[in-house]
Amino acid sequence: IIRQWMDHGGWYDKKAVGVFKNILDVNFVCAIGPPGGGRTCLTPRLLRHFNFLSFPELEDSCKATIFCSILGAWLGLCTNLQVDRADLRDRLVGGTISMFSTIISKLLPTPSKSHYVFNLRDISKVFHGIILTQPDSISSITDVVKLWYHECCRVFQDRLVSIEDRDWLGEKMKERVSEFGVGCSEVDNLLYGRLCKEDKSYTEIRDHAKIPVILQEYMDDYNRVNTPKLDVIFFRDTIQHVCRVSRIIRQPQGSAILLGVTGDDRQSLVRLASHMVGYSCVQIEMSRMYGVKEWRESVKSVLMRSGIEDTPAVLLFSDTERSNELFIEYLNSLLCSGDIPSLYSPQDMDVICNSIRPVVEKAGLRATESNVFAEYIRRVRDNCHFVICMSPVGDLFRCRIRKFPNLVNCCNIDWFSEWSCDSLRSVADTHLRRISELYRLPYADGLVGVCVDMHQSVMRASIEYTTELDRQSCVTSVSYMELLRLFQSILAVKMSELNEERDRVSRGLDKLLSTVVVVSGLQTEVEKAQVKEKLVATQRRVKAQELMGVLQDETAKWRNSITRLDKLQENIIGDVLLASGAVAYFGSFTDNFRDSLTQIWKSKLIERSIPYSNDSSLLNTLCDDVTAREYQLSGLPRDKTSVENAVIVKFSKRWSLFIDPQGQANRWIRSLERENSLDVVKLTDKDFLRRLENAVRFGKPCLLEEVGEDLDPVLDPILTRHTYTQAGSVVVKLGDKLVPYHEDFRLYITTKLHNPSYTHELATKLTILNFSLTPRRLEDQLMCFISAEETSDLEDTRNCLITNNARLRREMKEIENTILFKLSNNVGDIVEDVELIDALQTSKVKYQEILNNVATSAQNNTAIATTRSVYTPVLVRARILFFCVSDLVTLDPMYQYSLEWFFRIFLSSLAGAEKRGVVADRISQINEYFTYSLYSNVC
Repeated sequence: IIRQWMDHGGWYDKKAVGVFKNILDVNFVCAIGPPGGGRTCLTPRLLRHFNFLSFPELEDSCKATIFCSILGAWLGLCTNLQVDRADLRDRLVGGTISMFSTIISKLLPTPSKSHYVFNLRDISKVFHGIILTQPDSISSITDVVKLWYHECCRVFQDRLVSIEDRDWLGEKMKERVSEFGVGCSEVDNLLYGRLCKEDKSYTEIRDHAKIPVILQEYMDDYNRVNTPKLDVIFFRDTIQHVCRVSRIIRQPQGSAILLGVTGDDRQSLVRLASHMVGYSCVQIEMSRMYGVKEWRESVKSVLMRSGIEDTPAVLLFSDTERSNELFIEYLNSLLCSGDIPSLYSPQDMDVICNSIRPVVEKAGLRATESNVFAEYIRRVRDNCHFVICMSPVGDLFRCRIRKFPNLVNCCNIDWFSEWSCDSLRSVADTHLRRISELYRLPYADGLVGVCVDMHQSVMRASIEYTTELDRQSCVTSVSYMELLRLFQSILAVKMSELNEERDRVSRGLDKLLSTVVVVSGLQTEVEKAQVKEKLVATQRRVKAQELMGVLQDETAKWRNSITRLDKLQENIIGDVLLASGAVAYFGSFTDNFRDSLTQIWKSKLIERSIPYSNDSSLLNTLCDDVTAREYQLSGLPRDKTSVENAVIVKFSKRWSLFIDPQGQANRWIRSLERENSLDVVKLTDKDFLRRLENAVRFGKPCLLEEVGEDLDPVLDPILTRHTYTQAGSVVVKLGDKLVPYHEDFRLYITTKLHNPSYTHELATKLTILNFSLTPRRLEDQLMCFISAEETSDLEDTRNCLITNNARLRREMKEIENTILFKLSNNVGDIVEDVELIDALQTSKVKYQEILNNVATSAQNNTAIATTRSVYTPVLVRARILFFCVSDLVTLDPMYQYSLEWFFRIFLSSLAGAEKRGVVADRISQINEYFTYSLYSNVC
């Protein structure tokens, strides 16, 4: 377009076709960087129209002159520093310039390190950071060198993405430090900041142990007056990031980009750092119809407040909220100039001029419009601090760095790495210390280690999962936090249940034993009285013997219960940890990976001598046969993975997003919540927001179906459950409205995408559950059809046993409570208490029925497993054919077949195939009939 004007003096009119408009009296001034780092070469056909003015890189001597004057002025104020300040100045400036030259030659930008772009501003940032420190706090050359080392690390090292790069730069920096006679150990783990409320000076923080306490006080202050409340655990990494953000926003024109993919509370840390320095933190909340106009107005209001009132503010942005790339372009302009073209209306300009004119006049300048606006812009640039949370994953970040260079040039970059092993241990230790019972156990420290091992094993499994299946599994620090919170909450419930049950059984056993003693004494009395009153004594002796017999049987049963409960209490910590890990991490994994992770975790428990049950699993700990059957009666597929997913939905602290290409999860949710007035909505519905609001307000379940890879930003407060109390009511912000939040509200989200790629930020807000059909899941579901058709008696028996066993256990507990009540409140002759004797006898019968049920269930399950092994050829044939038919869609989109359609053909084949007495012949008939039916329907 520019070349067209250069060659022809104008452009064609876009509306009046064929009309060429000459553009007169226009001059072009262009600025370009050298090719490389994402910049392409411009065509000579364009460049031939320009005169070139080249700005070569400054000579090192010029750089030294500039920065020696800055540093020398500050060192001149350090009256307590008894050294040759000129020499120290020259050596520090020379070392900085030398380090800068080394960095730009070795740390080059690559596709994965596109922000490795350094320029003269970075050297300036080092010395700008140094002069933040009060000169009178500097008393030795060691103080200066430590400060210089710290500022170089903040400017250059904080943006580096890998441990190798950070270690390399650290070694280079320490080589420079040693040249000043300062030991390398003295610059390890340096922290500078202004944490003390009494002393706001920027200085070294020597007592690291006090930092978490101070930060906790700041967070408590914040939570008393702000919503939503912050919940940050202060360990080494978070402390460092808080200090870094605080350092940046305290500087005039200090802005930051926080890069990370781990969902590590970056926004919470920004809010806390802003509160620590006394700045307001503003985050523009996006609504569904939020556009460029609304965004400009929101930003303008903050800029005018900072410029007119001369008050600092932090504007917090997240790249996940940007629905328009133009927003990033405006940010790029704000970072560079403090202004956005055509942002202010004439009325706004009048307000600005009237407010700033006295300031300009007081400074002794003429109050021209340009001077007034220049002073306003200066205030805006000094007071407005932009903090942008971005993800470096994918092409989008690289593209933005290339298109909007001020994101790097005008911002300090802080890279949030994955939590180290020490950080994981610190967080786990902090959480588990809240459970007082744990730290009395000999394996308390081992429990912390297992939590770390679990997280790291899932991270390795995630890489393997992506490599093998080309599917995504986002493992973030939020998953780790959920593991710890789930473990804490589930363990409290389970231990309470076990303690309550054991106390009940123990009291009952004590009463039984004391009653046995009483009845034994009665028997002795009856023997003595038998001579005098033979008939009556004989009757009492018979009753006493009968009572003694049932008491002894009942005592043995209750002793067994005590033993069983003691074993459960011994194993409960290991069992709950395994189940909590499954809820926190299993969601997106397929069945094979889930089994593999379970075995790895069990081996880690064995290594650290932490007991667990031999059959410990997610379902055995958090589910039972009755609950699983209720799920299946509501339409849940009858395979193990589906039941696990249902349990995860129940116990997860986050709402669930189902990857559901076959629609099985969608049908289950519709059936499960039908009686609760389920609202089914789509993002494309015109009344989507109104219906969601009603569900939140009245506590109804809501199913958001057929979502894509991006969700509307308006959902964020719902997804993150950012509720707070206002006027005694719990509310949540939905769009631009505050909506009362009902505690019974439930949200389910489903997508039909087969293999979606969700951002890490979204994965931290939701539990992503993989309901995609796998070969094993398909075989399990087909086996249910075969069992119902071929061995319906086994399936009916299984269902009957589940129902009877649950009923018997309920009745048994009621009988035991009756026995306990009778024994505790008996005031007459216990031998004559007919109701007690009947209850004891009934208990014995029920207990035997339960044992028989368990034995029958084991036999029935063995028979079902045998049937499965016999019909394996049918399962294998059907599984192969299903996935072959599913892959036909790659040939032509018209070849799309649903799972329900496939199941109907399979069921009709079971019914239509010829019945044979020999199982092998029957299997052959089913396979032939099914293959032909499928071929006929497809071809």
